Amino acid sequence: MDTRYAPVEDGFRIVGSPETFNRALYGGHSQDPLPERYFTAAGDAPVVMGAISDWRKREDCSHAKCGTFMAGIAVTPGYHLPIFYYHGERDGDRTAEWFHQSPGTVSTFRTGWMEYAVKPFFQCYPVVSARLEVLPLQSEDGFLVGLEVSTDQRENLVIAFGGVTDFLGNLVSPFTEARTFRPEDCRGNEVQLTGGSTALVRGAPGLGIHTEMRLGASFPVEVSIGDAAEAIRPGRFAGPVTEKPEHPMVRMIVVVDAGQTLKGFVVVLRNAPSEALATWLRREDPVTELKRQIRDKARALELRTPDPMLDLTVAPNVLAMDACWHDNAFCHGAHSWHCPYMGWRNWYGPTVLGWHERVQAAFRTHARYQVSRDEADGPETVVWEGTGPYSRLQHSFGYIPEIPDGRRTLFYNMQEVGVDMALHGLEWSGDLAYAAEIFGPIADVLDWEERLLDPDNDGLYQNWLNTWISDAHSYNGGGCSQASAYNYRANRLMARIADRLGRDPARFRERAERIRSACQRVLWLADRGVMAEYVDTVGNRLVHPSPELATIYHSIETDLVDPFQAYQLLRFTETDLRNVHTLARNGRLVWSSNWYPQNYSSCGLYPAENLHLAWAYYQCGQEERGNDLLRAVTDAHFLSRYPGVVAHCMTESGFSEGSSDFSEISSLHLRTLVEGLFGVRFHLLDGLIRVAPNLPREWEQAELTTAAVAIWYHRHGEEEILMVRAEAKARREARLRLRGTSIKEVTVNGRPSPFRIEPGIGFSACVVETKEPEAEVRVVHGEGPVPTLACPARVTAGDGVTIEVQGGRIVEVFDPSGCLKDCHWHGTRVHGTARGHAGGHVVFVRVEQDRWTGWLPADLVFAEPMPIRPSVSGASLEWIPVPIDPQYTLGLTEIHAQEYRRPRPSGYSIMA
Repeated sequence: MDTRYAPVEDGFRIVGSPETFNRALYGGHSQDPLPERYFTAAGDAPVVMGAISDWRKREDCSHAKCGTFMAGIAVTPGYHLPIFYYHGERDGDRTAEWFHQSPGTVSTFRTGWMEYAVKPFFQCYPVVSARLEVLPLQSEDGFLVGLEVSTDQRENLVIAFGGVTDFLGNLVSPFTEARTFRPEDCRGNEVQLTGGSTALVRGAPGLGIHTEMRLGASFPVEVSIGDAAEAIRPGRFAGPVTEKPEHPMVRMIVVVDAGQTLKGFVVVLRNAPSEALATWLRREDPVTELKRQIRDKARALELRTPDPMLDLTVAPNVLAMDACWHDNAFCHGAHSWHCPYMGWRNWYGPTVLGWHERVQAAFRTHARYQVSRDEADGPETVVWEGTGPYSRLQHSFGYIPEIPDGRRTLFYNMQEVGVDMALHGLEWSGDLAYAAEIFGPIADVLDWEERLLDPDNDGLYQNWLNTWISDAHSYNGGGCSQASAYNYRANRLMARIADRLGRDPARFRERAERIRSACQRVLWLADRGVMAEYVDTVGNRLVHPSPELATIYHSIETDLVDPFQAYQLLRFTETDLRNVHTLARNGRLVWSSNWYPQNYSSCGLYPAENLHLAWAYYQCGQEERGNDLLRAVTDAHFLSRYPGVVAHCMTESGFSEGSSDFSEISSLHLRTLVEGLFGVRFHLLDGLIRVAPNLPREWEQAELTTAAVAIWYHRHGEEEILMVRAEAKARREARLRLRGTSIKEVTVNGRPSPFRIEPGIGFSACVVETKEPEAEVRVVHGEGPVPTLACPARVTAGDGVTIEVQGGRIVEVFDPSGCLKDCHWHGTRVHGTARGHAGGHVVFVRVEQDRWTGWLPADLVFAEPMPIRPSVSGASLEWIPVPIDPQYTLGLTEIHAQEYRRPRPSGYSIMA
């Protein structure tokens, strides 16, 4: 296995990396009322920077520095030329070295803090060993650096701190030149020596940012003012300095004698009183206490599986998700784009963690700015330059702006995902009081969506920058699948909520049915097995038949398609979209579309899209393919320059680049683990908790714990035990797939239990229901291999096709795309003649054997027929134009001529 970071116990380790500021560390929420968010930028090399973002001043990824901390060793103060030379020493001082300049450092990200083992390379000089720990404070803004330094000869430990700046750009990005410490960072700063081992640094006047950084050491040090221009090496920095340096920094120096080990810590606070610093310096063991606080926060989700790499990805994503929470809203990123957008997809993760109060508060924060009827009927006002012809839309009654600051502009339409996340939270909490509170605002949003995005009332809604990958999209008013799917699910759930609240569900139910019918009639292409991306509103009203990933997983997620259609959509990602594999463990990644040329964000490789796709595979019971995708994203946590992080864009090797700790990625990663891998779904509006694990077949044990539910799985031979513990009052439904063709025994908490067998696509499920709050479901599987199916991998139109079943008998065949002419079956074989367009097709074969019953998919790929051309002798070949329009567009008239809705087979199950 080849990864950049090695998985170690509770961490990600790398040796000799010079990367700086590539790992953000996060504190608590005591300063949430402030507009800015503070974070600590650490990295592979032991140099630390405090930084802030402030979305009200800069919505983008820009940060301001709050001082840079460096520590190192010098034999003597000042520049020193050695008597004996080692390689390269003649050209520079090798008797002094900052720890972040030292080669061979062992750096470990301990999922919340950084640890370093440093041995400066003094070939002809003292043997020095240093251990550093950098931990973010949880009660104040700032960080603590634990130090343990030993040497066999007398040395000077030199510490430098300073550089409070204005906003300079994305300081976590390696492409921002200003991220590196520069003497000009300190220009205009004021440094005060406040007594003993403490000092204060203030930013330059006129920055418009109030930042005071207090720091102090728990051990005796000589504190003075140094010149940042001399901070090239710690020896030079410790030397003589002018009385008033142009670039002032705090300088701390302590002598470490031969054979001595110095232990202590330096604490750095932002905008805190001197009493707070004094309190920290009096603490005996603050390092242990900070570690406990960080671990407690990360325990919102605990995972124990046979895959240690997967387990290690949990804590960093929980901590990043927590850091995105700010002033009663979830921000787009923990540090970059730390702006409270209503999306993208950043409330799903908090919901499965059990953070219902936060999710509810987030929706309230945004709904507070919903356009009222009085405001919509009033005079038009342009609040933001550039609103242009859309200024009338922004005053429509019911619209919720994407950012809760009073603006009324319509740029992103984040209402669809915001409503979906709020309803998803309701399914998990079952809070009917909250449902009654948000019923009106959501109903107004759905009315706005219909008025603005479905003005012809045909049931098809236009996509309007409504998904995270929609930046480069334009649908020109066409009826689209994604917006329609979102509105279908929202109206369907609102009808159920109306029933529970004693309100009229009719308009929601009728609207949902109109959407579903329109999508199935116009956008579902039966012969291709896909949901079209959208339909044109002008010209020949062509349907665009090649969906992107968002169309595929949203159609599945919202139940806009049935299980057979869902399987075909997922199959499209395997046959018609570009697939690549990670170098570490051969995980699968899928490009977001086949719309070329490549363009951000209409065609690219994005981890969030692959996580959502994995979730869709899991919900359809296709665990092997879901696990392939999850394994690739897991690998990415170890492959890029950000330990424990997947940035928002990826390469084909699994390396990720871009903004790290994006809330959308962390949210979807956590959701995919809980709802996908472990198959936990709360449907408390219906009084149901469903658990349908999608664990790899070879796993023998796995555990998951959140605030809402605990799952414990164990398998020994053919005996499976699934323990489910949850406090919510609801019936439990456990689904375990048959490992043989019969069931020997089923018990719940040691007592025999009734069960039923339900057919799935590719599996047969044993379904057990119970009302026990803590249920141990035990299933002993019988012998006999489960049925399998064999079919040709590739065929050409006109070829004879034979599908053969082993270990079972065929009871039904369903050919939704009509790809087999003269299809017939007998006993264990299906016969037919291939017909239809090139690409993927699926024939579903219902098979039974003893108690086992399920649909086995025959995955077929039709190849392009080879053209027959006359031989050419003695003459040059000429280019022949070939029309490609049929490959990309399909007219509505052609669709209407097709039999777009075929009879559905009997006995197919709901998705697992």
